[in-house]
Amino acid sequence: MNVYGRHSRIGAARRIAFGAMLVTLLTGAFSGCVATTGMFTPTGVAAVSIYTEPVVATNGSAAGKMKRGSACTMNIFGLVAIGDGGVREAMEDGEITQVISVDREVMNILFLFGKVCTIVRGT
Repeated sequence: MNVYGRHSRIGAARRIAFGAMLVTLLTGAFSGCVATTGMFTPTGVAAVSIYTEPVVATNGSAAGKMKRGSACTMNIFGLVAIGDGGVREAMEDGEITQVISVDREVMNILFLFGKVCTIVRGT
């Protein structure tokens, strides 16, 4: 066996490993599991995005002091999703019994990191 054969096999293994990693990252970026915190936003494709969007608003009025509660989920590399971003969790966080509005705050940096927070306002 010569030296060139050994190096060419190592180079081929590196190219295969790099290709597999690239396919995995791109699949994560464009799959449904990271659609909320992925590269797609309401205004198009973005590498970095931070925005707030309304989810639900009622015509109820705040008879008392308005409270705010939030619940967040995070997505790391499209592989790990952590947290409970539900409305019920946000209501418990803000000690809210009557919901006036629900919004969603989204932060995305490529498909490497994403954070979605449900914001509930009410009394």
